[in-house]
Amino acid sequence: MKSIVDNKLYDTEKADKIFDYIKNVAESIWILGTEYKQNCWRDVDMYKTKKGNYFIHIKQPNKENNSVYYGYKKEYIEAITEEEAKRIVRKLDVEKSIELFGKVEEA
Repeated sequence: MKSIVDNKLYDTEKADKIFDYIKNVAESIWILGTEYKQNCWRDVDMYKTKKGNYFIHIKQPNKENNSVYYGYKKEYIEAITEEEAKRIVRKLDVEKSIELFGKVEEA
């Protein structure tokens, strides 16, 4: 997938996928002209570009794997900082964090 974010082209085909996870995303749905917010679990892939930029690819919900499914919402890309990438990976997978970003001081 390709997307332009902040005047930069992000391409999942040209970047290195470094991590994947599931994220609970607030989705807007419209019913009879009224907006409602619902949460939906989405598969997310994290990438690093050749220039060292990070982004996440939020995928279309999978009907079989989600308790809440809104099939109209398209997949999209969000640019993230290196610090945000570190925060996400450190929170979800310590070993992968050490592999990607190096060791940290023991407490």
